[in-house]
Amino acid sequence: MSFAASFNYSFIHYLTPNYLRHEEKTLVSAIDWQLLALSFVTVFLAEIGDKSQLAAIALSGSSRAPRAVFIGATVALLLASFIGVLIGGGVAQILPTRTIKIMAAVGFAFLGLRILWCDWRNQE
Repeated sequence: MSFAASFNYSFIHYLTPNYLRHEEKTLVSAIDWQLLALSFVTVFLAEIGDKSQLAAIALSGSSRAPRAVFIGATVALLLASFIGVLIGGGVAQILPTRTIKIMAAVGFAFLGLRILWCDWRNQE
């Protein structure tokens, strides 16, 4: 349920105009903390129980070096995220920002509603 809420919050975040979300930037607030928190929560919830986490559990359970598994899994997630950010930056060079925000909002709304729908059907 919290996973669906995260996607629905992302939907609202992408449709909110920038001037309603951001105050004037100062040197201390140069990072978009709201976007950082949203990215963290969305990726964290998406990775719970994901194939990558299950693979890390299997690897650490069958080895005697769980630190090596942790470092390997962390570097892999960082690299996958870096590639995603690069692709997103490339798409931003081609499509207008408004189009990307609408596509992201629709995608997050679809995922959130799909999760809620599946949860509702499983309760019946």
